[in-house]
Order: sequence, then C-alpha cells, then structure tokens
Amino acid sequence: MPREPRERAATRDDDGKPGAVDTDAAREGALPEGGREWASPTSASSKEGKIRIIRSSSGNNLGKRLTRPRQMVLLGVALAVTAHSVYFLSARLGPRAPLFDLHKAPLHDAIGVVWSSGWITAASTGLGAIPFVLVNELSPRLVAVCNAVAAGMMMAAALGLVVEGCLEETAPDTMSTPIWRVLLGLYLGVGFVKLSSHVVGDEVDPAEVLDDMSRSKSRDIDTKRAMVIMAVMTLHSFTEGVGIGVSYHSQSLGGFISATLAVHNVPEGIAVAIVLIPRGFGVLATTLWCIFSSLPQPLMAVPAYLFVDYFRFVTPVGFGFSAGAMAFVSLFELLSEARERLSAREAYSIMALAMTVMGLTQAFLREKTM
Repeated sequence: MPREPRERAATRDDDGKPGAVDTDAAREGALPEGGREWASPTSASSKEGKIRIIRSSSGNNLGKRLTRPRQMVLLGVALAVTAHSVYFLSARLGPRAPLFDLHKAPLHDAIGVVWSSGWITAASTGLGAIPFVLVNELSPRLVAVCNAVAAGMMMAAALGLVVEGCLEETAPDTMSTPIWRVLLGLYLGVGFVKLSSHVVGDEVDPAEVLDDMSRSKSRDIDTKRAMVIMAVMTLHSFTEGVGIGVSYHSQSLGGFISATLAVHNVPEGIAVAIVLIPRGFGVLATTLWCIFSSLPQPLMAVPAYLFVDYFRFVTPVGFGFSAGAMAFVSLFELLSEARERLSAREAYSIMALAMTVMGLTQAFLREKTM
C-alpha cells in the first residue's frame, strides 16, 4: 500500500485539532517534531534568508516537558521575585531609609539585601530577549548587528570587571596584589572557553544538551557555539555572584557592583538570545534561559557575604575569569559571526559605539552609587 506523502506529515482531526505527526518527515526536514515550522534561512518560508521568531516553543522538544503554560508560570514567579526584591531594596537602601547600616542590621535583613541584589542582576539578563519581542523576523544582517552590539557591550563590561578587580582591597593575610590575581583569572577565563570549544564537538545532539533545539540535519545548527556561550555565561555567573557578596563588605561598593553587573547582564542576555532564537527557541523560553544562565549570582552572593574573609582572596580572580571569558566570546564568537555579514568597518564601528555607551553607563553608575 503506497505511503502517504511526507508533505502531509502534520494533519488535523475532524474536529480541527492537531492530529498525528509523521516524525520521520520531521527529522528529515519537512517539519520539526510537533508539526511546527521552523523558519530557518534555508526553509521555504524564509526564501529571503530571514528567520521568523517563534513566540512559543511548544512545538519542539522543550515543549514536551515545559509547555507554554508552565513557561508562563515560571516567568510569573520570576517577575514576582523581582518585584519583591526591588521593594525590599527600596525599603532598606532607598531614600526613605538613609540611616540603614547593612553591618548593624539583623542578619536576615542583610541576607535579604544581598540576595535581592543578586536576583535583580540575574533577572536583568532576561531583558536581553526583549528586543526580539518587537520584531517578527530576523534578517541575517540584523543578527550580525546584534552580535556586534553585544560584543561591544560585553567588551566594555569585561574591562569594567578588570578595573574593579584591580581596585579590590587586598586581604590582610595575603601577599599578592589584586592585579596578579586578576591576570590569573584572565588566563583561566580564556583557557576555559578554549577548552570548552575543544571538548564540545558539533557531533553532540543539541536535543540532549539544551532540549530546545531542533534535530533536523537540514538546519545546519552550530551546536558548539551555542553550548560554549551558554556554558561561559552560566559558569562565570558563579564568580560574579561571589563578587556581589564580597563587595557588600562596603555598602556603597556593594550597590555599585550590583548595579554594574545588572547593566552588563543585559548584553549577556542579548548574546544568549542571539544564539538561541535563530536555532528554534521561542522568545519566552529564551527569556527563561537567559535568567537561568545568571541564576548562580544570587545563589553564590549570600555565602560569599557570610564568609567574606574566605572569599575575598578569590574575588579578583573571579572578576578576571569573567572578564577573560567574556572578552574571548566577544571577540572570537560574537564579533567573528558579525563579520560574516558586515564589513570590517561596520562591525568595528558598531562595536566601538556599543563599548562607548556601556562604558559611559558604568561611569555614571560609579558616580551615583560610590
């Protein structure tokens, strides 16, 4: 008996609801599993090379485990925690509480301030996915521009972390200066990215790693780049969390470091989004992944604050590690991808402009919070 053509892979029942899906056809490129079209640059629905942004990821592998209602619940929880954190900080550190002293306050209040600061910095990473809500499709040139912008902002953030690491106070029982520890962190950060690039191969099935990428071979997914960037963003969040906790040994420095990290997490979110969205992630799922990549910040900030004498030595190393990893990703991942669609003059000009804006923002924050 002849087999039904693969173009009929996604069918509908008599009542109009989606019916069975020919998974073989999905794997061979006709449709993704779940019958949802993924508009890759080579697909029939994007003949001009544009990538249609998916508002929901319910049709891919992640959707089977994390449906859209569950994504909405998680996003609602994240927004609620963020609102509570903002309220808590404004009540303790805002203009209405000018006499609040973190070191004389009850321990639960101090922990609440540190945790809230760490959570806000993590949640700000999700803002990187907001620009993709405003457009329905991405042209390759727009993706390249976003990569150049993210590269410039991340380079400025990396330089800011180097400066803060070098200015970090030296613990009384240590002989080395913060500069040497920052340099050590820089080497470790670059080495981590290069090691990740070497270990993680293109042959790894992205469905087993991120659960939200399509399995169609015809989409030519650069799994290595996505995995390396996600790994870098997540791992260096541990060191940034330590930096937040340690910086609160000075209340004004803690506020400045938290505000700076919150601002520089936005381009990190853009970097994550620009990697995941063209590979089949929905905007909502991308937002959650952005926040997840920075979740170690509040988790590490509290123990670092409680045991500041033990963590103070490694803080410059952590800042250097973050700076080295971000600089490497910025130059050799994001900028190199931008150069594929932009001329050298365009790519470097956009990157320089983004660096300038980010640097001025960091200088403004230092002026207002220190």
